[in-house]
Amino acid sequence: SDLYLSNPDRNSVCITWETAGRVPAFLEYRPKGSAEKAIRIPCDRQNGILLHNTLHFAQLTALDAGKDYEYELFSLTPVTGEVKSSGIVRSFRIPDSKDMNFSFFCLSDLHSNVGFLRNALKTPEAGQAAFHVLLGDNLSHAAGREALYEGVLDPIVTEFKQGKMDKPLIFTRGNHEQLGVYASEYFQVMRHETGRSFHSFHYGNMFFIVLDSGNDATDTQGGALFSNTELLRKQRLFLEKTICSP
Repeated sequence: SDLYLSNPDRNSVCITWETAGRVPAFLEYRPKGSAEKAIRIPCDRQNGILLHNTLHFAQLTALDAGKDYEYELFSLTPVTGEVKSSGIVRSFRIPDSKDMNFSFFCLSDLHSNVGFLRNALKTPEAGQAAFHVLLGDNLSHAAGREALYEGVLDPIVTEFKQGKMDKPLIFTRGNHEQLGVYASEYFQVMRHETGRSFHSFHYGNMFFIVLDSGNDATDTQGGALFSNTELLRKQRLFLEKTICSP
C-alpha cells in the first residue's frame, strides 16, 4: 500500500495510506520500544461506524517532542469485522522543540518527470533532510489519483522505505494542480486537516507558513471554474491573523 507521513507540527503528524479494496481501517501507535498499550486512531469514522474507503487518513496528536514513535496499520473485513494487521510497522520522530539543526529538501515543477525525481531523491541533501517539500506543479495537469502516485508519491515512498525512520512531506499547490478533471483529487491524496491549501506549522524551533500561489487564470475562465480571487482574499486574512499571533 502507498504509505506516507505529511503535515508535521509541534506535537502532531498525519499518516495516510491506500488499500487495494474499500475497507474500514485504523492505526495503532506508541513510543518506540515501549511496552505500554498502543493508542488506537480510527480513520474516517462517521455516524457511529468506520467508513469503507481505499484511502485512509489518521491524524496523530499530543505527541511528545524529541521522542520516537512506532505505528502499525490495521483493517477490518467488511462483513465480519475481523481485525487484520497489514504487517506494516514503521517509525518516525517528533523533533525536539528547540532543534534548529536540520535541513529540508524542496522539489518543484516536476511535471511527472519520474527519472529526475528518482535521481534527486538519491542525492546526499535529500537523504540528510528531516522532511521534504513538494512546491507544486508535480503534474502538468490533474490526471487522476494514479497519476499522483506514479508520477510523484511512489518514487518518494520507495526511497523513504530505505531509511530507518519515516520522513514527513509538506504539500504546496502550484497552478497546474488546479488544471484537469481530477483537480479536486489533490485534496484527497495530499490532504491537510484544515481542508485548506494554505496553513502553518512548527518544526523544531522554526515556524513555517505554507501559501497557495493560485492560478494565473481569471475567475471567469473555464466557465467560472476558478475562484482564485476568493482564495487569495481568505489567504490574506489568514496571513494577517498569523503574523499578528504569538
